[in-house]
Amino acid sequence: MMPERAQRDIDLEKVRAAQAGDREAFEYLVERHKDIVYAVAYRFARDPDLALDLSQNVFVRAYRGIKSFKGRSSFSTWLYRIAMNTCIDYTRRQS
Repeated sequence: MMPERAQRDIDLEKVRAAQAGDREAFEYLVERHKDIVYAVAYRFARDPDLALDLSQNVFVRAYRGIKSFKGRSSFSTWLYRIAMNTCIDYTRRQS
């Protein structure tokens, strides 16, 4: 297993590539982080299909907003925040 610091460096490299339009780089980020995003979504949804839908929405938001990622935090922290906000927004819409 790769040290966490090395993974963060790879993430940052892939983010920079994705910001330049490299879709494969973004696909790498999706593959690397999809399980944690799904776990966050499942905690809110308690339904596997809904959690998948929410996860997809998270990655759509991340893709659309990737150019705004400045690197002040790790990509995983930035993505986790998007996941939380997506789930909170969904919960608000259901209320």
